[in-house]
Amino acid sequence: MNIGILEVEDSVDMFYLFIRESGFIPKRVGKALHLRDINGLIIAGSNSLLLDDEELKEEIIKKTISGMPIYALCAGITYLAKNIEGEKSFTLGLMDITVRTYKLKNNNKFLADLIIPVLGEKPVKAEFNNSPYIVDAKPNVGILATYVDNIVMARQGNFLVSSFYSTDRRICRYFFNMVKDSLSDK
Repeated sequence: MNIGILEVEDSVDMFYLFIRESGFIPKRVGKALHLRDINGLIIAGSNSLLLDDEELKEEIIKKTISGMPIYALCAGITYLAKNIEGEKSFTLGLMDITVRTYKLKNNNKFLADLIIPVLGEKPVKAEFNNSPYIVDAKPNVGILATYVDNIVMARQGNFLVSSFYSTDRRICRYFFNMVKDSLSDK
């Protein structure tokens, strides 16, 4: 199973490690042709590649129509959202969510312990850094976690988003299981 990483930040090194440890193959995605043998895609942070490459955007949309799961985190959630509150920014428009792009707190970076029931009872250490969060979700979107009354993790079908970064491997395992399930459905 190949997991693609549309990379933009240093945090993607962590994903390469997690993917390998889980027995899967990490693949760098920078062009549409790199998606050819990808079974799942991680979008970590904001990405000018995605804004500038029409062929890449079209190929991502095509792959999701055929069932490819995507996990978008931190600023990456803005790409999956149907709407970005108060902005006319680029979005793939794949998830029925509206995102607000300013900070959850006044400082730039903070840590929080989140209870995410689908991952078990043990709290997840989450790192927020000028994080966007979900202000509206349609009924077909499952809310997986909130922080100070803000939606910070959600799932809609094969799409998973989180406003935070975490080294907790349970999140990646959850996404990898989504990818496995999408392959068994074919």
